[in-house]
Amino acid sequence: LLGGAPFGDSLPAVAQQARALTLRVTLLDYNKGPDAASFDEEDRLPFALRRKAEANRLFGEGRFRLARERYRQINLLFHHLDRPKTKDRFLGKPELFQDCRKLRIDCRLNIAACSIKLQDPKAAKEACDLVLQQVPESTKAFFRRAQAHMQQRDFVQACRDLQRLLEIDPKLLEARRLLEKAKKLREDSDKKQKGAIKCDRMVSKIKDDRTDKYDYLDAPLDMDEMEGLPVSAWAQHGREMLRR
Repeated sequence: LLGGAPFGDSLPAVAQQARALTLRVTLLDYNKGPDAASFDEEDRLPFALRRKAEANRLFGEGRFRLARERYRQINLLFHHLDRPKTKDRFLGKPELFQDCRKLRIDCRLNIAACSIKLQDPKAAKEACDLVLQQVPESTKAFFRRAQAHMQQRDFVQACRDLQRLLEIDPKLLEARRLLEKAKKLREDSDKKQKGAIKCDRMVSKIKDDRTDKYDYLDAPLDMDEMEGLPVSAWAQHGREMLRR
């Protein structure tokens, strides 16, 4: 509504020229949706897969923040998988347990991908750490954690993750390219740090009294009746002359 009246696809000329618009929306109805937390495991997995497909669509559209929230909600549906006695709920259903576990790992990797797009390296690292606890040789987790380290300008850790990744799968060209970039940035950063340290040392030497050969007031004078005396003596002599 604009000014209390509905408008179609095109805005009025006044609205187009306005810098800001206030839109009033009236919610007529809503669907609460299913209570997924009360589902059995057999029903919970298909529901979560449909939600994951929706989150993937949002990611493809560049709506990373909303997609990340969808992935997080899916993870919450399977929070019980972290408990020691979880497998008791999957007795006789090993395939279902593995499918739920894989879905949660995939969602955590996608959370990391969304966080990198959102320039949130801390959240990306946390998600990758959780994946690596369960899958120590996950190449995607190593790669995305390396990307998070790069955003934090921690090139040393980025190189370590990428080197470990290439030990697992040496054929990943994208990881090799990122490793070369990380090494170059690390070298540049080291050079800047060395230059800054050298500059700090030079400045500290300048400020250090021990580097001065003598103080200005101790410099010898070249004046009649005061030859060889320090400048401080001339200053004292000048004050005495003024008193006279």
